[in-house]
Amino acid sequence: MSTLADFSSPRLIIPELRHQDPSGAVAELCTSFQRGGWAPDSLRLHQAVLDRESLSSTAQASGWAVPHARLAGPGRMALALGRSSEPVIWFGAVHAVRLIFLVAVPETAAAEYLTVVAGLARLSQDRARFGQLLEAPDAEAMLAVLARIELRPGRFRRARTAPSSPALTA
Repeated sequence: MSTLADFSSPRLIIPELRHQDPSGAVAELCTSFQRGGWAPDSLRLHQAVLDRESLSSTAQASGWAVPHARLAGPGRMALALGRSSEPVIWFGAVHAVRLIFLVAVPETAAAEYLTVVAGLARLSQDRARFGQLLEAPDAEAMLAVLARIELRPGRFRRARTAPSSPALTA
């Protein structure tokens, strides 16, 4: 069975975000995608995430956010995680967040994305593991927590997708 860690790596985890504003935090996480080889253009990914957040904030009352962007073309879904030492007021939401899970989703991975989001929702309900992510000393320890969150593939219908283009879509 797969886990949340299967979509991440230590290179995609930032235990101490430098930026305390949402746009800066997203930029840091987008850069980790580029460094890790998951996204060739961190600026386009960053803009796609900001465009998506402008439609509806992904901040949750439990202290986390799941910004995401759909990527055109082939690729593998990936999950970056950033932790802030101070709560970040998330794009006008009433809830501040400390954990930010940034998901880069290929256009053809809608069902896989829903499975990952369901795993993140279960994680947010598990106060012990959520606390472990807040207290973990480094990226490897944070990844180990993600490795304990099993994903349960759902019976999601795959949406029809438009032909791929080289651009990012929100």
